[in-house]
Amino acid sequence: KKRTQDLKRVGIIFSGGIDSVVIALLAKTMVKEVICYTGGSLGSRDIAFAKEVAKTLDLEIRVKELDQIEIEHMLPKIIHTIEDNNVGQVEVAIPIYVSAELAHQDGLKVVFSGQGADELFGGYSWYPKIAEKLGYSQLQTHMREDLLLLYKETLEREDKITMAHSIEMREPYLDTNVIRVALAMDIRLNVRGVNDGFGKHVHRKAAVKLGIPYEIAYRVKEAAQHGSGIHDVIKSIANENGYNESSVPDHYLKIISQR
Repeated sequence: KKRTQDLKRVGIIFSGGIDSVVIALLAKTMVKEVICYTGGSLGSRDIAFAKEVAKTLDLEIRVKELDQIEIEHMLPKIIHTIEDNNVGQVEVAIPIYVSAELAHQDGLKVVFSGQGADELFGGYSWYPKIAEKLGYSQLQTHMREDLLLLYKETLEREDKITMAHSIEMREPYLDTNVIRVALAMDIRLNVRGVNDGFGKHVHRKAAVKLGIPYEIAYRVKEAAQHGSGIHDVIKSIANENGYNESSVPDHYLKIISQR
């Protein structure tokens, strides 16, 4: 509510995952026009699921599907925008970039993101393994460290992308009150041992209470670069241009030695 005040139109960076779904559903009760934006490779799982979720919850959605040629042509622009050529950063940036591009075309000035929920409510797949190996106390410490690293590893990249399109990105999960409540929870409520395939149980149960169907609230979502299909496309681009896992380090070292 604080972040939608006086806004008549907002966009949602939307993957169909529970975090962006909750944001979209709540925004719809507060803002006259809410548009969800999704990007990825042709036929990707995230795009298919995002369309299905939007239809189920009566959310307006715009989608941009990219073929391999389009993705290859985008790579220099993405690297220039995020000021980083790390392949993981580039892969995650592409769906965000095309979503921001669509929002800009629609004349939007503010978009919302679900960033922060995984760090706050225990959503990453490796968290149960940390709890099993090191204990819940160490997991809590690890999650706090991840939260402190969130700007450098994620938000800075997305700030650069949205600013390049004259858009402001807002992250409701990172409200200080939400952070305070999340960090005060017993982590066992959210992460339930090594066989827990979901995490974020408090968050998911809250979503069901808001009216989100169980199968949407409890969908296990893939990492963005995999669900959007971008990772496989970039791997294909690399292979077609003569790069593989053994050649890239040597090539990189050669470039460094020439500088």
